[in-house]
Amino acid sequence: MDKNMHRPGTQVLVKFVLLCALLVGYFLYLSIRFDAATGGVAAALTWSFFALCTPLADAGFLLDFPLRLLFGIRMVHSEIAVWMIAVTINLLTLIFAPIYYQTTLLTRVFEEILTTPWPYWG
Repeated sequence: MDKNMHRPGTQVLVKFVLLCALLVGYFLYLSIRFDAATGGVAAALTWSFFALCTPLADAGFLLDFPLRLLFGIRMVHSEIAVWMIAVTINLLTLIFAPIYYQTTLLTRVFEEILTTPWPYWG
């Protein structure tokens, strides 16, 4: 391991575990409410909403942390990966299965933001 790299602190590990537990719990809730496929897509859309639309929500942390820890990837590169994954999730869902945006209030609002450039993209 590189001398300049340091091990993540306990607080970072706890934050990562709690965020993962929250996402898994949300997926399980949606899977029970709808079905597993709908729950998975709705959870992915919710994650992408926080990754793309909220600068401080740390949705990207779910990917940033393991990428940095396991592969030593710099944060700027992991953030680019997070944005690419989030944009891809939304493009594929908008093109092939836009009905998934109707599952929750948050995903309905997100679809409105994505499909209405003016004034929401500003």
